[in-house]
Amino acid sequence: MMKRLASIRFYALAVCFVSVICIAITTGFALYNLVTLAAPQLTIDPYRIQHLSSNAAFTQSPGAYLSRGPAPGLITGEGFAQGQSLENRFTNMSEAEISAVRLERLQSELAFH
Repeated sequence: MMKRLASIRFYALAVCFVSVICIAITTGFALYNLVTLAAPQLTIDPYRIQHLSSNAAFTQSPGAYLSRGPAPGLITGEGFAQGQSLENRFTNMSEAEISAVRLERLQSELAFH
């Protein structure tokens, strides 16, 4: 009888120990998700938003390339098809307008993180 009681105690302690570990892991995930909701800039990869840190970095970033219009023309049977130039669309914008676009993209990046 004593041996069986010891087995039940050991089993109960093992179940409690595993439960505490599971609760600790779940709490960690929950806290990380709460921080992500409350302050997404703390959990986002800095590489994803480094080009949004200043107007100069934003206008020179590869992401600005996507704002420059269509790519040059494709090669056809007659040679290169005429394409539009890849002029930077930010050259004719004021600093305030560039800042507004940059901050809008930063908010969008943080919102969908």
